[in-house]
Amino acid sequence: MKVFDRIFLALAITIFVVFGYFSFFNVYQTDDYIFSFFTRKFGFLGAVADLYLHWGGRYFGYSLNLLNPVAIDTQNMLPKVYPMLLMVSFIAVVALNFREFFKYSLSDSVKKAFLFFFFYTVLLLNISEHYFWITGSTVYFLPVIFAGFLLFCLKKLHDGREKVWLYISLILIVLAIGNNEIIALILEGLLMANFHFRKTKTNLLFLVVSTICILISFLAPGNFGRMAENTDPLFILWLKRFVFFAVDLFHLTLKSILILPLFVKVFEKELKEIIANSCRKNLILLWGISFVPIVFLAFLMNGIGRQFENIMIYYFVLSSVLVVSFHVDFKKFWWISALVLLVPRIHIFPDQYSHFDFNFNLYDIGNDLAKTDLAKFEDQVNDRIFRIQSSSKDSVVVPKISVVPKVLYFDELSALGEPKSYTNDQLEKYFKKKSITTEK
Repeated sequence: MKVFDRIFLALAITIFVVFGYFSFFNVYQTDDYIFSFFTRKFGFLGAVADLYLHWGGRYFGYSLNLLNPVAIDTQNMLPKVYPMLLMVSFIAVVALNFREFFKYSLSDSVKKAFLFFFFYTVLLLNISEHYFWITGSTVYFLPVIFAGFLLFCLKKLHDGREKVWLYISLILIVLAIGNNEIIALILEGLLMANFHFRKTKTNLLFLVVSTICILISFLAPGNFGRMAENTDPLFILWLKRFVFFAVDLFHLTLKSILILPLFVKVFEKELKEIIANSCRKNLILLWGISFVPIVFLAFLMNGIGRQFENIMIYYFVLSSVLVVSFHVDFKKFWWISALVLLVPRIHIFPDQYSHFDFNFNLYDIGNDLAKTDLAKFEDQVNDRIFRIQSSSKDSVVVPKISVVPKVLYFDELSALGEPKSYTNDQLEKYFKKKSITTEK
């Protein structure tokens, strides 16, 4: 590897090791408790049915979260193990694909996988929810791993390997679509394109299964029950949707442009190989699939948030392929990308629209590592849970958490006298209390 690549590989491995250190202080949060509450109240199958009818159609993601062992995990081990288990799985799946598609050695494939992990991390809009929150990881990170393994299986199947890859692929399609709506839309689009390129019975089977699964997920009664009624005039309603689409797309595009030169410099060889084996018309079609979930979220008037992370990585990679295919010399500006990655969150929007702010995460990672007392954060959260559990009162007032990391997920309770948030409601249900608030 070149000296340049070795530096970024060292940085990627360092970030992975630092995340392992952060995991030692990770704790259960918000929805982790409410999923356990649902299982306790309805039983596993009853809770699956209740969530589908009243909450949403993520039939696999929600079901997996219902198995959350917060009630019996007194040592808080799962929050410390699960993030690293998923990160290792992600890197392993990426390495498998580099080895399968580019015929690299195992060592080189792992190196490339760590470099890809680096870019995946800086592109994330919210590291804490994506990596370290158990509920969030299951819904937003796990399906990406499924999708990566599905890509590997489809390549094996395309090369005429054993039928077992067909059955594994079908299972992965069912699981991935049942995890996350955005992954579901992207996967549906890719399987449609796959059938368009190669009209075989196998590809038709994949498309039929994915379509059935996406209908099961999207037509869940819980999805419609959670949609807020909008009383805006039709013109204003569609104007808002257009604005959401424009701002969301601007955010995704600008963030991609800022990081793209560095990505092209690191992965130029692989990008050129993809282009050499692909038709540009087909690449544009694949790139256009990323607009489907953007339009979907704009229709729901959903601003930039954790849902966009799955769009981000797909849109970014396909945009990189297209830029190189048109021989645009972006890589010479790699140093600008490197500098941009070091800046803290760029806060230019009002607080209510802070999800549109730009953040490349490296500053937060370094700041938490150098300045945040992670052990104190863990102790304070554990002390809060102990106070709630040991209190015989129906109404419990606990101290605020004074140390809040940026990288580890945390959502504070509303204070006494303030309107209660869903976080208060979740803990109250789980611990069977009338009221749980923080001190003013």
